[in-house]
Amino acid sequence: MADLHFGKINHFRRAGIPVPAKANDKNTETLIDLLNEHAPERVIFLGDLFHSHYNEEWVVVGQVLRHFSSCRLKSVAPRCHCLACPRSSGIDRPGALPRFQTAEC
Repeated sequence: MADLHFGKINHFRRAGIPVPAKANDKNTETLIDLLNEHAPERVIFLGDLFHSHYNEEWVVVGQVLRHFSSCRLKSVAPRCHCLACPRSSGIDRPGALPRFQTAEC
């Protein structure tokens, strides 16, 4: 999966850009549907998993990924100029993300 940018909707809404709040739910539902449909042993996230610093979407995505705990997770080639490099402090926040491998930025 590439450049999911979870949290982008909230980021835009805070900036006054009119984006439907339900768009966050649609992104999460799509991820869940794909994981259910394909039951992968491993998921590789290419590029940016999140759009901005730690926000409520980290918790939601973390819950989804923990639900699919039999699936190995890896993050490859995050763009460090992005606010949400997987090695940022948000990863260690309680309820954020399960541990997964990251490539060097």
